Amino acid sequence: MLSAESTELMLTAPGLGFEVDQPWFMGELAGRGAAGHTGFTGTSLVVDRARGAYLVLLATTVHPRRRPGDSAPRAAAATALARALG
Repeated sequence: MLSAESTELMLTAPGLGFEVDQPWFMGELAGRGAAGHTGFTGTSLVVDRARGAYLVLLATTVHPRRRPGDSAPRAAAATALARALG
């Protein structure tokens, strides 16, 4: 959907708001140039260009009531994907 140039611009630090190699929400996908972004409600996107993989997590931590932030589920999902890819 995006050109190679647009993708490079988006995912290379500082990268239009995307964070690079952040283990607090990227789990074991971090450390290989992965980039991603988190959302207020618990959602996240991680793109691991080295493995050709991506993870989209759609979640809500604000409904029916707001709870303290917790990125453990984000990191766990990313780690599970990294391990499945080997």
